[in-house]
Amino acid sequence: MTPSKSWRTGSAGLTVHLDKWTGRAQAPSGAAQVIHFEKNGPGTLRQETFLQANAYGVVKSTLTTIDATVTVGTVTDDEGVTASTLTIHPVRGDYKIVDNGKRSERPIPQDELMSSKFSGKTYAVLRRTDPGSGREVLMMIDLGANKRVDDTDTVFTYSVYVP
Repeated sequence: MTPSKSWRTGSAGLTVHLDKWTGRAQAPSGAAQVIHFEKNGPGTLRQETFLQANAYGVVKSTLTTIDATVTVGTVTDDEGVTASTLTIHPVRGDYKIVDNGKRSERPIPQDELMSSKFSGKTYAVLRRTDPGSGREVLMMIDLGANKRVDDTDTVFTYSVYVP
């Protein structure tokens, strides 16, 4: 679908408050997220989800890693739009957590890994030209939430690098 082995998207927001008594900037507050998919080999991938929140100098972050097999297919919605699909079947996963400097790591329990939170997620995959930038993008639409294949329900958008 794309010449790249990995797809990555993310966003960040930062706010710096001004202390009205001292006139100094306080520690920034904000949040960030990065979603990363990387092909590990034929029919397998690694999905990493990084979330971080920072409020007045207290930082909490999690990195959730899932190794999975992938089923590729197609879907046609009720409006006749056809798209390729990826269905993710987790094999193993783990959480890495940093809570204000205190680090912990643990595997994702098998029952949680096989729950609908991770297992059987099916995404429609579309390549489109972004009207804003004119760049080609890869859009992933979570078909569990709705069965329409259109760009109004895009969950992730990845820029496609074509050399």
